[in-house]
Amino acid sequence: MLAQRLDAAIALWQQGKVQRVLVSGDQTKPFHHETRAMRRYLVEHGVPESAVLGDEAGLSTYDSCLRAATVFGAKRAVLVTQRFHLTRALFIANSVGIDAWGVAADEGRSTPWRYQVRETLSRVLALAMVMLEVEPAYPSGRTVLPER
Repeated sequence: MLAQRLDAAIALWQQGKVQRVLVSGDQTKPFHHETRAMRRYLVEHGVPESAVLGDEAGLSTYDSCLRAATVFGAKRAVLVTQRFHLTRALFIANSVGIDAWGVAADEGRSTPWRYQVRETLSRVLALAMVMLEVEPAYPSGRTVLPER
């Protein structure tokens, strides 16, 4: 699933639809560097290193979206994720002030039932987090994306 997301992001970059790619993941556990692996994949597939940004404190979709807005200064974004996850990701991003659109990285593939169940529960949680304006686990790091 991750390779599908990254391949879709690469295609968007190659088509000139995005200037930068922000990868987000959890690096709180030793030897578990999601963003490092994603950055390496993107660069190995032709995206310049200068166009790839990493958020190592994206512990959840909510944290990733909120940090994209508050830490990285994102005002507009194209979210790339699987179809089952896209509705929730767009809801969160738009709720925290990002003008967001989405691309399903797995168009045409069926979604396993366990992901559908998990997503249903996660949507309820996302609604609560947005309504309560929950702070991300790691709110610091005021790096701002340059305007283009």
